[in-house]
Parts: sequence; structure tokens; C-alpha cells
Amino acid sequence: MKHPFVLAIMAVIATVSTDATFAHESHSHASSPQTQKKIVRLNTEKPKTQFVVQRQQVEVNPPELAKLFNPFKETVKVRFDDDFLYVESNGMPDHPMMTGITAWQQQVPLPQSYFGDNSWRIPLHPVPAKNPMSAKSHFFRGATALAVNGVPIFNPIKNDGKTDTLLAGELDQWGGHCGRVDDYHYHIAPMHLEKIVGVGNPVAVALDGYPIFGYSDPDRKSPENLDWLNGHIRFSVGDED
Repeated sequence: MKHPFVLAIMAVIATVSTDATFAHESHSHASSPQTQKKIVRLNTEKPKTQFVVQRQQVEVNPPELAKLFNPFKETVKVRFDDDFLYVESNGMPDHPMMTGITAWQQQVPLPQSYFGDNSWRIPLHPVPAKNPMSAKSHFFRGATALAVNGVPIFNPIKNDGKTDTLLAGELDQWGGHCGRVDDYHYHIAPMHLEKIVGVGNPVAVALDGYPIFGYSDPDRKSPENLDWLNGHIRFSVGDED
């Protein structure tokens, strides 16, 4: 037998439930025909007021170092931040390759993926080394510079530290050949690029951030007052270093 208090509570709940049902059935959620027409009109007609947001483009001048690659902008792409210039290319020059080699390594030039995280990163604010080192006795492995056509430049001396690649007959008529992974690169300054960039303009950029000139300064005169590394503010191509 249920307690009278419990029965009273159940009766109240039943009454409220019944009243709520009747109250819900007493009205409709459907819109009137006038309201429906207004909803359709608001969703189909063109707005009377339109807001146009224009963003002012901020033009950022590229660093001077980036402009050196402009003659080859179709195949060499550059981007930069506050500290570095990033150069992207497939490492393939627009001239023939491997012609004139007498000591062939049996490699063939193939496009490389110098893009994205593998792009060349060059400092925009180079600082002279406290203890500079000569390429005659250091830097025998890997690239030391990047030509303005996107082709890396290696030390003239082979990675064994003693073989002169030019004298050994391993270079083609443009001063390059393929490495063990079929990557084409130069071992001497690509002076032939002066025909495109102009005499007295840089033909390459060292990976430490300094431009590399040919046998002439921008005034088309032979460079003077060169230090023991064959440089003076700018680096120039020499017969020794």
C-alpha cells in the first residue's frame, strides 16, 4: 500500500503533465503566410547595403642580395625574412653540361630538390669571421657558394683535399660536373654568367652572405687592395683562392 503523501505527489505530477500537454496543443509553431513570404524575400533579394573590405597591401622591398638572382627569376625563386635569403632552384643551368670532360665520373646531371626546407639559406647581414680560413686548406666537402643561376659552387679542390678538379680534367667547359648523386655543380667561378648579368656584377653569392664578383669591380676596373683571401668588402675571383 502506497503512502498517502506519495499518492498526492503522483497526482500533482499527472495534473501538471496533462496541463502542459493541453497548453502545447493550444498553439502552433508554423509561420503565418505573411511571415513566410517575408522570410523568402529576405533570403532571396539583393542586400540594400554592401560592405566592402579593402586590405592595403604593404610593399616590401627585396634585399639587394635577392636582386642578384633576377636575371634567372624564371627558374630561380627567392624569399626572405629579416635575417635570411632563401633561394630555390632545381640546380640545372640553362647551358649544356658535361661537354669537354676528359676524366668522366660516369654521372649524369639530374634535377635536384633545392626547395622548401631544402632551399639555400643565405644570411642577409654577414659578419666577417674572427678567424677566417682559406679554401685552399678547408671546405672541401659540400657547396661553398651559389651561382646566380641557382647552381651550387664547390671548392676547386676535390673532396680528397688535394686534387684540382680543373687540372684533372673533371670539369666541363663551363667549370662544372656531376657529383655522386647526379647533382650538377661548378668547381670554378661561372664567369660565363657575366654575359647575362653584365661585367662587374656578381656571378655568385658565398653561403656566408658575401657576393662574389669576377675579374672586375662594378666600375669595370680590376680590383685593387685585395687581402690574403682575395677579397675586399666584396670577393673577387682570383687565380689562386
